[in-house]
Amino acid sequence: MCDALNRNTSSSFETILCYCLGHGFRKFDDLKDFYPEECLYVIKRIAKVYSHDDNTKGMTPEARLTYHQAHSKTIMQDVENYLTQLLEKKRVEPNGALGKAAKYMLKHWHELTQFLRVPSAPLDNNSAERLLKILC
Repeated sequence: MCDALNRNTSSSFETILCYCLGHGFRKFDDLKDFYPEECLYVIKRIAKVYSHDDNTKGMTPEARLTYHQAHSKTIMQDVENYLTQLLEKKRVEPNGALGKAAKYMLKHWHELTQFLRVPSAPLDNNSAERLLKILC
């Protein structure tokens, strides 16, 4: 689990790469005052996925995966379709802040949604980042 910086990955070992959905979420949260309609659309849906993840506490990894596939997959597909439409229909400037946030999510979609394919794949690495902040 990491963000999308290329220095965080290595070709010397085989991994299942997961990117932090929280980083993608924060890009829209940071822009919600400037693009409330577009950002809140994404924020509310990703928040629902986090709510689903809260419901999986105590489940086996396989049960958690099945739960997310049943409850979160369509939400994430909706977000992906929405972001694609924003860019394809030129509803946002692709090089503007919102366009860059949308492109980030779409470029890293597979890694951001590993929790829909891999048992135990986390949504984010927020707990690890909090620990690092405490240590520093």
